[in-house]
Amino acid sequence: MAKFPRREADIAAMAGTMVFGLAENVEDFPDCPVSAERLQEALSRYNRAKETAATAEGAVAEAYEDKDDATQALTDHMKSVVRYAEIAVGEDEGKLKNIGWSGRRDPVNLQPPGAPRTLEIKREGKGWVYLDWKTPAEGGAVSAYRVLTRTSGDTEWKEIVLSFESMTVLTDQPQGVDIEFQVIAINKAGASIPSNLVTVDL
Repeated sequence: MAKFPRREADIAAMAGTMVFGLAENVEDFPDCPVSAERLQEALSRYNRAKETAATAEGAVAEAYEDKDDATQALTDHMKSVVRYAEIAVGEDEGKLKNIGWSGRRDPVNLQPPGAPRTLEIKREGKGWVYLDWKTPAEGGAVSAYRVLTRTSGDTEWKEIVLSFESMTVLTDQPQGVDIEFQVIAINKAGASIPSNLVTVDL
C-alpha cells in the first residue's frame, strides 16, 4: 500500500495530481468530501505562503550576513584603537579604563578551550544555512570559533568563517550536494577538538 508523502515538495506534487484527477474524473469520485476546486484553493494558498516564506528567509540570511560583516568591522576598529592606546598611554590603568580597556595582566596558564557543544542546523533555505552551537563546558575562555566545511566525500576541511558568537548564518552555499559542518573553539593557548558534525543538502 502506498504511503502518504512526508516531504513538502512531494506533498505539493501529489496535491497537483490530485486536483487534476478529481476534476477529470468526477464520475469516479462523485461524493468526495473535498472538491477539486477547494483542494486547488488550498494548494494555491500553500504556493503563496511558500513564496512569502522564501522571500523572508532570504531577507533573514542577508540580515545575518550583514550583521556578521558589521561585527567584524567593529571588532577590527576596536582592536586598532586598543593597539594605539597601549602605545599612546602605555600601561596607565586610569587612562586605559577611559576607553574600557586595561593594562596587560600578568601571564596566566591559559588553557585551550573545550569542544563546542551541540552544533545544529537551526534553519536552512536555498543556498543558506543557520548554524547554532553551545559554548564549551570546560577549558579556557573562547576568543572565537572557526567554522569549517567540506562537501560529503571530501577528506579536507576548509575554514569558511571566523565567528565571535556561538552562531552564524552562511550564504552562497553549494546546492544539490551534502555539505558537512563542524566548529572549533580557539584562544591564544590553542584550539579545541572539533564539535559534532552536521550535514545538510540545500
